[in-house]
Amino acid sequence: MVKRVGLGFLAFMCGTMFLAGVSTFLDNLFTNPARAMSDLAVTAVFGALTVFIILKLFGRRIRVIPETRKYLPGSKLPIVPNAGLVLMPGEVCHIAEKAQAGVLKTVTGSVRRSSGTRVRGLLGTSYSGASRSRSTSEDVIDRSSGMLYVTNKRIVIAAPKYGFEAPLELVTSVTPYANSFDLQMKRGNYTIFVREPVYTSSVLQAAVSLKVRGATR
Repeated sequence: MVKRVGLGFLAFMCGTMFLAGVSTFLDNLFTNPARAMSDLAVTAVFGALTVFIILKLFGRRIRVIPETRKYLPGSKLPIVPNAGLVLMPGEVCHIAEKAQAGVLKTVTGSVRRSSGTRVRGLLGTSYSGASRSRSTSEDVIDRSSGMLYVTNKRIVIAAPKYGFEAPLELVTSVTPYANSFDLQMKRGNYTIFVREPVYTSSVLQAAVSLKVRGATR
């Protein structure tokens, strides 16, 4: 907390010096160009420091947790006993862990732009005159928390939304990322968020390969 207060005060001071430098630069731009260029260099330094400190205070970082589990392709698949999934005869569970199933959606909205006279009222600034709206769209991943199960026969997502159960033969591709993996299936595409996406996706890929090879024999 003390560190954040100190950084906040430093950002305030640098920002003040930046604004003062901009004002001095504009004052000397036409009367003393050489002095203005010198002021500009100092002003740029304070501006860069202000931006750096603000990003330090409020910037969001994605923390990638190092994975502790490893799976070597071709090795024996892990077996999870008492996974909490009702298994069919001859079925064993390889993955049972918390996960979030996500589906890519496009969210649309509108932004209203006004032109005319600006009028400051009690609740802020309003506009009188013509106005028009512009439609906007943004791609977001809608998530639903639940459990991921991978067996030697099927993949199961137990979640309130986007939950499904499908045989492994329907899995067409698995692409791991830093905090998730993309799951492409013949019935749709999903983004699965897990703690160790490389390990989980590797086991899933191996289970799919074994199932497909067994089915083609």
